[in-house]
Amino acid sequence: MFGGLVNDAQTIEAYLQEILIGKQFQNYEVVNCSVTGVLSFPRLFHEKISEDDIVIIMSPYFDTWKVFEKIYPEKIRCLESMSEVWSDIHLPIYQIYNMAEHCNHVVNRKIAEKIFKDIEGYLSIEMGKGCRESLQNYYISWEIAAYYKRHFRNLPNRKQKGKIGSVVMNCNPFTKGHRYLIEQACAKLDYLYVLVVEEDKSDFAFSDRIEMVKRGVEDIENVCVIPSGEYVISAKTFAQYFKKEQIENVEDMDYDIHIFGEIVAKELGIQYRFVGEEPYDMVTAKYNRTMMNILPQHGVKVIEITRLKDDDGEIISASKVRKCISEGSTQELLKMLPASTIEYLNER
Repeated sequence: MFGGLVNDAQTIEAYLQEILIGKQFQNYEVVNCSVTGVLSFPRLFHEKISEDDIVIIMSPYFDTWKVFEKIYPEKIRCLESMSEVWSDIHLPIYQIYNMAEHCNHVVNRKIAEKIFKDIEGYLSIEMGKGCRESLQNYYISWEIAAYYKRHFRNLPNRKQKGKIGSVVMNCNPFTKGHRYLIEQACAKLDYLYVLVVEEDKSDFAFSDRIEMVKRGVEDIENVCVIPSGEYVISAKTFAQYFKKEQIENVEDMDYDIHIFGEIVAKELGIQYRFVGEEPYDMVTAKYNRTMMNILPQHGVKVIEITRLKDDDGEIISASKVRKCISEGSTQELLKMLPASTIEYLNER
């Protein structure tokens, strides 16, 4: 947040890197993580750092350090004032724009020198191999975490104990296959969250889809049906899901899955995510495989359930239901839809 009016080579980070190399500490890489204002601080709540990393926090607010002292009491190594930086600069008023943190390259260099002085005792010439270990290749903003805290704040029947699982469903519309997956999951759990995809990019509106799900599971006691929110299978996190027919190369799903594992699952205490096997849909099939690789990193086990088949041995799917609706094949619909969905569609 300091030095916003200079080029890259004149930032505090650039000067600090220059000093480190000059002092033979070339094994250290200075990573510039600054963003506008205090929005940079929440990064530390969600970004993994190694034992060898040194995190330097600069703030114009005097009591910012108190927040981190409560969270990381054993890791706060030094608390220093920048006052001596200003006392060492001739006519400091000419080195700033409108406030102390909006300063030029002269001040930035002095700050870098001060930082080096403060951390020098923690540095080691022998440390590392000259290449920073990447512990995390994604970044989830604090805004997303805060969004889901609000999203689930007034959730009825919230459970925190026992075996808790989830399914994420679009239900376009709700079929016997969806009901079967929920039943299979419930048989293995104490409580199940059914997250209905909230993005309105399907044939059936979200308001209709979630109502069909609620009616379809109202006789199952240990189930809670809720909207998935803006960041679980949404246009913001996994746009390809809504363009399946146009997709040749499936990608860009990792971010969506990390958000579920790191934010949603932790907020709701989810330990398991159930999915139906997918022999036909390339996008969903790869999504399931990717979940199996990523979610265990967040303490969530992915369990795949064999799909329900009709009397003819055909897998029941929402896409087949939509085709039958468009063709007016009423008898075929009776094989694939629960009574609750048929009743709801007739009402509509």
